[in-house]
Amino acid sequence: FVNRTYAERLGLIPEEIVGKSITEILGKDASKIIRPHIQTVLNGETVEFETEIPYERLGRRFMRAAYVPEKDASGNVTGWVSAISDITERKQTEEMLRQRTRALEIVNQEFRKLIDTAPVGIAVATDAACEHMWCNPEFTRMLGTDPGQNVSARGGADDTLPFRMLRNGKPVAANDLPMQRACREGIDVLDEELEILRSDGTIVHELCRATPLREEDGRVRGCIGIFLNMTDRKEAEAA
Repeated sequence: FVNRTYAERLGLIPEEIVGKSITEILGKDASKIIRPHIQTVLNGETVEFETEIPYERLGRRFMRAAYVPEKDASGNVTGWVSAISDITERKQTEEMLRQRTRALEIVNQEFRKLIDTAPVGIAVATDAACEHMWCNPEFTRMLGTDPGQNVSARGGADDTLPFRMLRNGKPVAANDLPMQRACREGIDVLDEELEILRSDGTIVHELCRATPLREEDGRVRGCIGIFLNMTDRKEAEAA
């Protein structure tokens, strides 16, 4: 016995299945793949599996199958009940998602490599309050900080940061820095000149740009800042 849905999974109607051998129903290639599972259920064990099967009528399809043995009073296997479902679309979707994930991983690696080798300072705030910020190697050198250090002036450790931010020689409050303003006001802050006063007394002149990063609904979720070292130019102008 086979119901119509089961038969349709194989590209047939019930009348084309009843009385036929496994090979006649499925084709030689498909029969070879599932025969080990059939032998397992004939040995009295329940079988569940997913596999790609090359059907002669349907082409290559992914199927999920469950075989449950039927036994007599003595425990001898007298047959089995089989249930199958076509999971080809699910498998194709999973493969598409894997490919997209891999593509995103590659893009992320390339983007991070670009940031790490860029000749300008780059900082990224990972929250709208700009309390957690990481920066690329160039900006680390400009600030005189350690690699991987949180460089936010609002991160709770501003007293231990080895630099101070100045504007025309005067200290700038954390809330008035370009990245913090970009997040707070949701605007691009362009071409603002600041000075970095490092703990060793040296001053680095920088040109700053900051732009907010947003969620899909438009809410600001962070910020990215670009910092161009203009110290050589400023010194040349002063000379």
